[in-house]
Amino acid sequence: MSSPESLFKLANTLVMPFWLLLAVIPKQRWTILIVRSGGASCLFAAFYILCLAKAPSGFQWESFSTLGGLRQAFADDWLFLAGWIHYLAFDLYVGAKITKEHSAMGSSHISLLLKLFFTMMLGPVGLLIHKTHVWARTLFPRSTEGLQA
Repeated sequence: MSSPESLFKLANTLVMPFWLLLAVIPKQRWTILIVRSGGASCLFAAFYILCLAKAPSGFQWESFSTLGGLRQAFADDWLFLAGWIHYLAFDLYVGAKITKEHSAMGSSHISLLLKLFFTMMLGPVGLLIHKTHVWARTLFPRSTEGLQA
């Protein structure tokens, strides 16, 4: 049986190719089918469920209603791992949706890489950067008038 530590390392290793697909070939068929569809995130969701199943018997789920209870719950390695897998699954899903929206905007690949980096490393910060970009483009659309020869 695998330990939470070995599964933590495995999860961190498994998630990276999906991020690389988003960053390097975001419009390719395999990236769309595997990552942008949410499929890869569902793989981590299943992993998450398996970790939750390892929760100690007699665990009180209402522990999640207080900060102290949450701290105590996360003292268990399986629940802590489940929390980490939760982050991996949702951050990857958000990165996939950012990639899809970004592609529709027709913005530079460099700005996509910036958004994906911050989403992978700091989750909501990457989402905020992306949505700020979307809102700015909505409020101040690019005009091509006067740019034609």
